[in-house]
Amino acid sequence: MPRGASKTTIVNAINIWYILYQDCKFPVFLSETGSHASRQLTNVTTQLTTNGRILTVFGSVKPEQRQGLKWSESEGFIQTSTGISVAALGRGAQVRGLNVNSVRPDRIILDDIEDKESVQTAEQRLKCKIWVYGDVKPALSKFDLNATIVALGTLLHNEAVMTTMMDDPEWTTVIFGVTDAKG
Repeated sequence: MPRGASKTTIVNAINIWYILYQDCKFPVFLSETGSHASRQLTNVTTQLTTNGRILTVFGSVKPEQRQGLKWSESEGFIQTSTGISVAALGRGAQVRGLNVNSVRPDRIILDDIEDKESVQTAEQRLKCKIWVYGDVKPALSKFDLNATIVALGTLLHNEAVMTTMMDDPEWTTVIFGVTDAKG
């Protein structure tokens, strides 16, 4: 999907859905940087804690302080009162072996994990590919047949990790194009 196509907004809505409908136990949001991922987690938690419609239908999912659960957008990690853990991390972060109370990630969303700088050299592109295939993919629970990775991004280079994933038969690919309405 091209820049400006609301990919991150869609991802935030998906994460809100996962949390409210308890569609998974441990979604992980991965982005280009940890700070960007944390900001998106803040956008999600703001909706969860202030959106009147959400609060009316689902009630509060933010735990009381004395429940012993963590709620820290700035650290990229929250635990809801309904038993959902959410992590938001940047490219290259430690994800392999990630678990909370023996629960491994069951949904991983890759949102624009590459930028112009990270695709400039073959070495940088390889480093990202090794991270996705060597750390991110194995982070999913092997025992959960519904465990899923969704990757959204703008193609920034013909050898970027998104291109590699598109060419890999293990991945299902959907490509969205853009047309110039002026032309």
